[in-house]
Amino acid sequence: MKKSLFSVIIVLLVSVFAVPSAYASGGDFHENAKKRIIYLADGSYIVSTVTEENANTSPYAAAKTKSGSKTSTVYSATGTSLYSITVHGTFSYNGSSATAKSSSYSHAENSPLWSFSSGSASVSGATATASGTFKSALTTKTLTVSLSCSANGTLS
Repeated sequence: MKKSLFSVIIVLLVSVFAVPSAYASGGDFHENAKKRIIYLADGSYIVSTVTEENANTSPYAAAKTKSGSKTSTVYSATGTSLYSITVHGTFSYNGSSATAKSSSYSHAENSPLWSFSSGSASVSGATATASGTFKSALTTKTLTVSLSCSANGTLS
């Protein structure tokens, strides 16, 4: 029950980055322009980083396109990188709206104690989402990451 609850909490925390109050029970929340860190109650933490990969900024295009990625990496309380999931998304935007056109994912197991079990990617509105399930000898964790594009082409 405890590991299921922890998995649900991680999924909710990662998928609701825009609501810092959701993390009040776990610890501090820090953010800069392209990086967020969520500190969890057990001392572990998740680092999420947005990377802009390219942009079509032609002044003659009615709709512009932008591609980017967002990686969430889970670290142990001692600072050891355990595993990560990355969502890759392509978006179109025009100043008044944005749409996610495609989504894919990649993953990494940064510790020999963790293995990748399954993953998926999807799009909805202006958001690309990826989810990955990782297993250790003791538990299974699901990590979800979402990348959104604003009407002006800002990735978050």
